[in-house]
Amino acid sequence: MAEVNTAESVPPLPTLHVVGIGLTGIDSLSAEAQRIVTEATLVVGAQRHLDAFARTIKEAQKPELWPLGNFSEVFAALRSHLNNHPS
Repeated sequence: MAEVNTAESVPPLPTLHVVGIGLTGIDSLSAEAQRIVTEATLVVGAQRHLDAFARTIKEAQKPELWPLGNFSEVFAALRSHLNNHPS
């Protein structure tokens, strides 16, 4: 008889959250979106948004901050990051 994978035997998949920021910056985010960003291991975005988050996140919990640039490079790096930081 074939072995059946159950939720207990399957490792958790990494979680990816996509958070959009309005023109007012961090103030446009809900409390939940701000929590997601501050608890993230990696934040990818425009440099001005990364600069704003860097000022608000405590050094001890600071995620990696990657400026958005070449999408192919960002997605390859993101894939690698998610493989090394499972949820």
